[in-house]
Amino acid sequence: MRFVYSDAGRSNYFKGDADDCVIRAIAHATKKDYKEVYNHFKKMTPKGKSPRTGVHKKLYHKYLLENGFKWISFMTIGSGCTKHLRAEELPKKPFIARLSKHLTFVDNHIVYDTYDCTRNGGRCVYGIYIKDSL
Repeated sequence: MRFVYSDAGRSNYFKGDADDCVIRAIAHATKKDYKEVYNHFKKMTPKGKSPRTGVHKKLYHKYLLENGFKWISFMTIGSGCTKHLRAEELPKKPFIARLSKHLTFVDNHIVYDTYDCTRNGGRCVYGIYIKDSL
């Protein structure tokens, strides 16, 4: 897969780096402005915390399902890794990949993220969020 650097619009609002992969991936996948997605999750973030330092899986899972995405799991207990972040194993359609401690957006086999998280095609994909209508 090819990698393209993208902060999904974060630099329009914040300076520096952040652990905001959930916000970035969702902004890309939904085509919503970074700040709109950020504000949605900020309302649910405990006092003193920020969505720029992570969003709980239960929160983003619910949000994505409510916004028309379907969860497709690639792993079960004891199955080991069945899909990797490589073109020949994943759809060309846009999706969000759930990886170990990370979400990333992929479209047409291009990873849009702030770093190349593919590990040269060796990164295990736990599952993907994809729209049925795509």
